[in-house]
Amino acid sequence: MSRWQVYRQGIVTNVLNPKIAIFFLAFLPQFVDPQADGAWPFLFLGVLFVTGATVWCLAIAFFASSATQTIRENSKISLWLERISGGVYIALGLNLLRSKLQPVS
Repeated sequence: MSRWQVYRQGIVTNVLNPKIAIFFLAFLPQFVDPQADGAWPFLFLGVLFVTGATVWCLAIAFFASSATQTIRENSKISLWLERISGGVYIALGLNLLRSKLQPVS
């Protein structure tokens, strides 16, 4: 997929996400004066939220991109990550074998 398609898919996903609307309807009204004129306080808090979320998501994307590039360039890091993840899966499997079945009540 092109970058534009990925971006467009992200926008559509976020716009249609009901959790965002529920958050704004449940959380933000307590910070808005009922006597205030119009929807300006809501708009201000919404813009503040979007700005903070954008900065946070860009920081995460930048970090993930840098980490991925570093891992792909260094085969030793990749090998150790594979060993660690394999060890975690083995440990989870052994823990599953060790656990007892819980009776259904």
